[in-house]
Amino acid sequence: MTEQLFVVMQDIVYLIDCVSMEKKADISRLKCQLNTIYNFAKLNSLSALIAYAFEDALKYSDRDKSAIVAFEEEKNIAMRNMVLFELERNCLVDFLKKNDIFHMILKGVHISDLYPKPFMRQVADNDIWFDKSYENQVVSWFKDRGYTCKMNAPVHYEFTKEPVLNFEMHHTSLFSKSGYDVFYEYYNEKLQSLVLNSKDFQLNFSDEDFYVYIICHSYKHYTEAGTGFRTLVDLFFLNKKLSEKLNRDYIDSQLKKLGIYDFEQSLQEICKAVFLKKSLDEKNKKMLLYILNAGTYGDRVTNMSNKIKRVTGGKVNAFTKAKYILSRVFPKPEIIKERYGKIGIVLLPVFYLIRILQCIFKGFSKGLNEIRWILKAKQ
Repeated sequence: MTEQLFVVMQDIVYLIDCVSMEKKADISRLKCQLNTIYNFAKLNSLSALIAYAFEDALKYSDRDKSAIVAFEEEKNIAMRNMVLFELERNCLVDFLKKNDIFHMILKGVHISDLYPKPFMRQVADNDIWFDKSYENQVVSWFKDRGYTCKMNAPVHYEFTKEPVLNFEMHHTSLFSKSGYDVFYEYYNEKLQSLVLNSKDFQLNFSDEDFYVYIICHSYKHYTEAGTGFRTLVDLFFLNKKLSEKLNRDYIDSQLKKLGIYDFEQSLQEICKAVFLKKSLDEKNKKMLLYILNAGTYGDRVTNMSNKIKRVTGGKVNAFTKAKYILSRVFPKPEIIKERYGKIGIVLLPVFYLIRILQCIFKGFSKGLNEIRWILKAKQ
C-alpha cells in the first residue's frame, strides 16, 4: 500500500508539472491506471487541477476515456463553484465596505491566485475575518439572503446555502484558544494592529504574513485530522510565485515565535523532495506518508486520536479515552468561558446537569456517534 501511494504520487507530480509548464500529458508515461490517479486526486481536491493536464492529452485509450471524462466533470464543477462563490463574495464585500466594517479575505481565495490558471484550485468554502463589533449586522446579512447558520463557534460563524455556498466568518482571532493559545493571541494582536494602521476597511496581510498564516493553518490541520497532498501543491505554487520576494528573516522569526518553525522546515523539505526530486530523511519520509494518507481534510479517526492526545498528554489507551469522555461531559471552566461566556462557580453544577440532560434528550445520537469515534481512536 505504501509503495503504491508513492507511485501514484509520482504520476500526480508529473501531471502537475505538465500543467505548470503548459505541456501536453503523455498518458503512456503514467505507471498507474487513470482511475487510480483520479481517486487519489479527488480525495485530495486536485481533480480539477489534474484535468488541465488532459486537455488534448497524447496517447490515451478507450479504457482511459471514462476517467478523462470524470476529470473534465470535476473541472466544470470547480469552475461553476468558483463563479458562484466569487459573485456572492463580491456582494458580501460590498456590504462590508458600505457599512465601514473592517474585514479581510483569507486563505483559499488568495492561494487560488498563485495557481497557473483560474479555477484550478477547488474551494469548499470562503474564509473571511470581520470586525466583531458588527456581529449582528453581518449575521443579519446572511440570514436575509437565505443562509443557514450551521455553526456558531467561539471565533467564527459558518453560514451555508444551497447548492454549494459556505462562508466561515471569523471574528476576534483566526484560531480558537482551545489547543492554539499562541495562535489565538498572535492573530488577535495582528488584526488589531492592522485595523489601527489601515486607511481602508478591507485589510490585507503582507506576503510574509500571508505565508506565515498559511503555515499556521496547515499546522492546525496537520495536528488535528491530518492535512493532505494539496498542502504540498499549494506550497509548490506559492514557492514558484513568491519565494524570491519573501523576507525569510522576518518569516523565520514569526514561525519561531509561534512554535512552528521546525514544522515549516519539514514541510519545505518534503515539498522539495516531491517536486524537485530531492532526498528525504526518515523522519520526513514518515511525515510525507502521513500526508499521502490524509486526504484534503484528514479523517475522523486521526482527528479523534489527536484530540485525545492533546487533552490527556500524548497517549491513546482505555484510560485516556475515559478521561477524554469525562472532559467532554465536564469541560474545564476556561473552555466553558470561551464557548458559552463566563459562568460563576456556583452555577457550574447546574451547567453540567443541563449539559448531561441535553446530551441524553437532544443530542443522544450525536453523542453516541462521538463515542464510537473515541473507541476507534488509536496511538
